[in-house]
Amino acid sequence: MSFNNSHARAEINSDVTDINHQFEKVELIVPTTGKLFFEHKGELIFCKPHLMPLKSQALERLEEMQRDTARQLMEKRLKTLSKSKSLKTSQ
Repeated sequence: MSFNNSHARAEINSDVTDINHQFEKVELIVPTTGKLFFEHKGELIFCKPHLMPLKSQALERLEEMQRDTARQLMEKRLKTLSKSKSLKTSQ
């Protein structure tokens, strides 16, 4: 298979003139030796969107432990307050 450099340059130049109507002129440098190839890349394929939790399970467990501890502390404080009030009223 023979490769004709002048034919490739003519094609590239015609493509460049089409592009020049839309954009500013860009001068292409075509190599005189080596191989030219074109790689076709397919369209990007996206998967379905997944719902992500705003909080991780570990964070939810930690917050639940903190709420339980705060509730227990509040209950102890209420018990001590009610015991101290009952002692003051009995005296």
